[in-house]
Amino acid sequence: MWRSLLGTIVRNVVGGPDGVIARAPDGALIFDMSTIGPETTDALGRQAGARGLAFMNAPVGRVASHADRRFMVGAEETGFMPVKPLLEAMGSAIYHYVGAGTRTKLVNNFLAVASCQFNAEALALSQRFGLDLARTLDVLYSSSAVNGQLKIAWPDKVLADDVAPGFTVDLAHKDLSVILEAANAAPGAHAHGGCGPRRLQLGPRPRLRRAGLFRHGGHPLRTRRHREAAPQALKAAKPTAGRAGTVK
Repeated sequence: MWRSLLGTIVRNVVGGPDGVIARAPDGALIFDMSTIGPETTDALGRQAGARGLAFMNAPVGRVASHADRRFMVGAEETGFMPVKPLLEAMGSAIYHYVGAGTRTKLVNNFLAVASCQFNAEALALSQRFGLDLARTLDVLYSSSAVNGQLKIAWPDKVLADDVAPGFTVDLAHKDLSVILEAANAAPGAHAHGGCGPRRLQLGPRPRLRRAGLFRHGGHPLRTRRHREAAPQALKAAKPTAGRAGTVK
């Protein structure tokens, strides 16, 4: 039984009184591919175990419709091996970390989503400075400032003005909300030391930005929306590169 749903839906559909766990046949395996809070995954795993069912989480990396899918699997070795061929048929890479699939995905998405904010503001700043975008990108791509979003996603989507739907603003906002909630609930999140409370310091800012984009636009590709919004905040020209790398 395969599921890729939002957290509240997962709790109701899988763990509800008339849900999957309650009705699944003996020996069934429930395989969750959602990006949801780890506390939900943990609770459903315990609930399934109490019924003698196997429960695994394997959230999907990259765009789910893309052929290059990455699975981060949190399962014991004995439960992982029977489903490994199914994952290999659906994706290109599998990362198996016992008990850590969902948490690993949240770390991945935190970097990916926050990078969109950095990239939009950095390129908008380059336009405020009057820099040639292609030459600026040459420097960024060859330095430690480069990131996967800027080098892989942006040239073919954002800077090429490709407006085809992709990962949506509302889902990015959902992911950041889940990440912040999970981070603040994790052990040690409220412990005090030399640096005060151990909370994520950066996360709330891109989350609030996405909340504003969602209210004013809804579903466009997340990186393109940031490409448009960051210059407005910085009062700079919208950075757009042509296919050959020249600035329009």
